Amino acid sequence: MKPGMIDASSCARALAAIFFVTASACSSAPPPAPDAPRLMASAAPPSVASVEPPSPAPGPTALIDAASTRAVDPAPSPSVAALASATRRFEPIALPSMGAVLAVDGRGPKDVWMLGENSALLRWNGARAERQKAPSCPSHVVMSFAGSKPRSYDAEPVYRRLTVAPREIIVGGPRSAWGYRGSYTVFVEARSRGGSVWSCGMANGFGTPIHRAAGDSVLDILRVGQPSFAIDDRPAPVPDDMSIEESLLVARSSDDVWIGSPLYASLWHWNGVAWNPRPAAIATLFDLWTDESGAAWVLGSTAKNAREGDLVLRWDLAAKAWRSVPLPPDLRATRLGGTSARDVWLFGTKAWFQWDGVALRRAEALLGEVNATWSTATGELFVVGADRTKKVGTGKDATPAGAAFHTLAVEEERP
Repeated sequence: MKPGMIDASSCARALAAIFFVTASACSSAPPPAPDAPRLMASAAPPSVASVEPPSPAPGPTALIDAASTRAVDPAPSPSVAALASATRRFEPIALPSMGAVLAVDGRGPKDVWMLGENSALLRWNGARAERQKAPSCPSHVVMSFAGSKPRSYDAEPVYRRLTVAPREIIVGGPRSAWGYRGSYTVFVEARSRGGSVWSCGMANGFGTPIHRAAGDSVLDILRVGQPSFAIDDRPAPVPDDMSIEESLLVARSSDDVWIGSPLYASLWHWNGVAWNPRPAAIATLFDLWTDESGAAWVLGSTAKNAREGDLVLRWDLAAKAWRSVPLPPDLRATRLGGTSARDVWLFGTKAWFQWDGVALRRAEALLGEVNATWSTATGELFVVGADRTKKVGTGKDATPAGAAFHTLAVEEERP
């Protein structure tokens, strides 16, 4: 029995009667109150719509971890080697010579954008990936060292974020500098409606702004002193204790948003009115994704500062609880993505894995470094990163070559 699980011998009668046991079932302490939405102190009290009803009891086969309220599913598969082959195949996308591809986002299967190292920007039109005009937004930086006069120069930021919104493309990234008043970071963003003419903006603070398209809306998360959250530039409340530094932001609509903090392994959900914490039994968070039903999937680990994930959790919308997906004990992955609840992918450095809704399947790891994934409404999955077996540049400047793969749309794959 895992630590924290309820003792079956002492609670057998309760399990047989109601199939659902909480941590308080075997304790004299009163049961905890249902989760309430958490708002910042200055926000208005939550409306009735923002208060969630009590969670219904899960089915008779579900057990609840008393320490974490995480639903535990059947035992994992014997080993990775015993898994059957994946049912979908990936095809390579020919890219120009470039460094690692860092991000991917799009509006459809013929309008997919990729951001690479050194501000490389590509657009996939359904047949080929073509270079686009890279943004040029140099920021004014002042440098000073002990015993020398301050010197100023223009420096291009390191673009690492990409958002393809309904009406514009947004790229952004930080530029660190040391000035005569100490160190500071400049965050620069470039926006373009078509990828040819870019407008630049700059902000100072802690954490890079995060943008995400959700239908026709654009969501903005920014950490500058007090965390801020906005929908189409309209501010929304943020709990004082919600960490958003370098967060993972996933949205299906403006009233169905998930955010995860890798720094604190915390998870929150926005229901259109308030943020609700969704604590999970993980110490390290690697990735966050939502399927077509709105259920969130999490790749994490119970080990603090783990380098790879070995645990996948799925949010049960009916039970309002995390359920674990059965995995082989030797499975390791760093990224998670997919096209539906029956086509969820885990990306490791030695193998890729597909969850088909019933069982886990194994595929060859086509990339040694997966940085991002994105899927279309028709079931096409894009995976970008770096091929560590190939290099660009020479000598000490040589780096792994950028690479990208995609599956065909589900209809195209059918025989």
